[in-house]
Amino acid sequence: EVSDRLTVSPGYVDTGLFSPSGRDRSQIRRALSNPAWHTEDFCFFTLRRQTRRMGIGNLIRACALLRENLARGGSGRLFRLIVGGGGPLRTEYENLARSLSLTDIVYFEGQVADSDLPRHYEAADCFVLPTRALECFGLVVLESWAVGTPVIATPVAAIPELIGPFKEDCLTRGCSASDIAESMQRVLLERPFEGRQQEFRREALRYDKETALSDLERLVRGC
Repeated sequence: EVSDRLTVSPGYVDTGLFSPSGRDRSQIRRALSNPAWHTEDFCFFTLRRQTRRMGIGNLIRACALLRENLARGGSGRLFRLIVGGGGPLRTEYENLARSLSLTDIVYFEGQVADSDLPRHYEAADCFVLPTRALECFGLVVLESWAVGTPVIATPVAAIPELIGPFKEDCLTRGCSASDIAESMQRVLLERPFEGRQQEFRREALRYDKETALSDLERLVRGC
């Protein structure tokens, strides 16, 4: 049986690099150079190459729906979305945000240096992964969890498996703008992730880089 000779080696995250700083979130935000972070608003963050399959368009539309839902419900909660990364559709997405009158809610940061990534994740109240198709592993989920920041993500490819024990709170119903807006609203108003930073960190540690590479080395060496 071929299956008897197979071993699955999962992806991994550098939990040494991606670790909590121990600083207050407001301090972390003020230390970031982009003024979009200099706010007390609830901050959703995403880091995606801006192509169609990554779902940024749906996420921007979700922000418009969320704003409408909050206004209809009389909630005074303020939020913003900060989009990291570049790509061929950035201008299209900027125009979409402008057309939906979201310039005071959706901010485009562009490329984020690798050295700055841990603090960007930690500065956010919640990371959003709005993928529409072909998500191979979802490393950004682990990077966010490793610093203690919660994630909401679409049920695409390997994401549900990776989300694992947090499916009920972290996984959206589907990939549409309304599905994403629904989860964003629940996170914003109901705060299901409050006080759970250590839970997310522990889950990320299951995919620790050093441990995974050590296990892979033993597998390759056959010992």
